[in-house]
Amino acid sequence: MAILNVTMLHETIFGAYTQLYAGLSPQVKREHCGEYIVPWGRLWGHHVRQDIVKAMEMEEKGGLGYGRKF
Repeated sequence: MAILNVTMLHETIFGAYTQLYAGLSPQVKREHCGEYIVPWGRLWGHHVRQDIVKAMEMEEKGGLGYGRKF
């Protein structure tokens, strides 16, 4: 259990860092649409599924427009 505590479990404050970064950081801009924000506030634009990107696009641009519907 000690190995698990050291390698995988972290203080609860670290859980909020990603959400705070996503919501408040001036580094996150519209051009980052389609990228993931991974733990501890890092942008990760690799391997985003194309169906997710299409769902985020507006209908006028050929997407599904789920953002507006939501």
